[in-house]
Amino acid sequence: MTAVNARGSGFLNNMAGRCIGMATLDNDAKTVESHGRCVYADASGDQIFEKYDYAVQAQGTGSRGTAEWTGGTGKFAGISGDVELTNTRLSSMTDGIIQVSGTKTGHYSFNSPTSSLQ
Repeated sequence: MTAVNARGSGFLNNMAGRCIGMATLDNDAKTVESHGRCVYADASGDQIFEKYDYAVQAQGTGSRGTAEWTGGTGKFAGISGDVELTNTRLSSMTDGIIQVSGTKTGHYSFNSPTSSLQ
């Protein structure tokens, strides 16, 4: 995946990411629940770690969840924050793979006073 932000520069823009998670589908109740983790890396290799959760909700084309940034490396060391996720499900070319397009809205801060974003 590629993360971009609304400004087109700065934090979380043009960062490559990969997520691994698990979804529980209840086809009788037509619900889905999902939990997992992501890692994003910028061009210099500095990383941000994310934990995400989608509570039980109706199956469909969209979903809402929450995430938190749990840490990072390099210039992202000491990062923490809370994020709201809104996704639209895309068609997948491979069974068992879920693809989405969405937005992240939230806040972040750094625990270490020496950390800064450039």
